[in-house]
Amino acid sequence: MLGSFDGLRRYPDSLYSPSFLFVQGAPAKDFLKGKRMTPQSPPDELLAARKQIDVIDRELVELLGKRFESTHQVGLLKARQALEPVDATREAEKLAELSALCGQHNLNPALVTDLFSKIMAEVVKNHRQLRE
Repeated sequence: MLGSFDGLRRYPDSLYSPSFLFVQGAPAKDFLKGKRMTPQSPPDELLAARKQIDVIDRELVELLGKRFESTHQVGLLKARQALEPVDATREAEKLAELSALCGQHNLNPALVTDLFSKIMAEVVKNHRQLRE
């Protein structure tokens, strides 16, 4: 659930904070439809920054796709060798490693571990399906 991302605490009044992500149970994008920041167009500097963010978001999705391709191969190997779909020790080590990296990049470790926990849960679900 998006509201669980406490990494957004730095920007409590932003449109990306948990309180703005859903408005009366509806996604914020529906609530914000047709609304503008100001009566005038956003400054070029803001548009350039948003364009850069859009590129990064596409790259993140591409990398996530590559990650799932790799984990699919792992799942096939586990299924062929009748190994368990989940390796709790590996997951814990990986989350600790990622959490430690957060300080170098000024990221909230809770946000990163939450994201990766969700990614790993999806991987395990996929691995279980491969065993069936």
